[in-house]
Amino acid sequence: MLLDNTSEIQDMFVTYPDPLNKKYKIGARIRKKTNTEVKMTRRNGPLKIEVNVPLELELISIPSMLGYGDDLQKQKKLKQSIERLLENRLKKLVEKTQKKFKSEPFYWSLEIRPLFSSVKEYEKWDWTNKNFPFADINVNVDIEIIGFGKQIKEEEMKKVRD
Repeated sequence: MLLDNTSEIQDMFVTYPDPLNKKYKIGARIRKKTNTEVKMTRRNGPLKIEVNVPLELELISIPSMLGYGDDLQKQKKLKQSIERLLENRLKKLVEKTQKKFKSEPFYWSLEIRPLFSSVKEYEKWDWTNKNFPFADINVNVDIEIIGFGKQIKEEEMKKVRD
């Protein structure tokens, strides 16, 4: 869904490992900020595809209570950790579609079709069998953290009862 611009995605509720305390996971709401950008370059050799996935992330649960909302260094580390995690997962997915499934489910062919003067020329170029499976694809995730939800400080936890 993150790589496909034809489906409308509202919100996804997800968890990620807390980069500062691996014992905990962070709960978040994530959504696409804008459409995924797909840039293709035809060249001698394999097709080059650059994919940029712009996302907004709102933290809704930080069980480690490490205070990400108050510390820019912690925010930077969290942002980089989640971006790296998502990039790795998306790259693995793309590789699987190229090698195992030999099919492209993201509708990226819509991006390259206008570069051909005719349908016949595009069909001869053969996106599905000759180009997509061998393309050099780079996926970049760009996250903007838009909120930290309600931050409970440790001293306030003493007031909370079950």
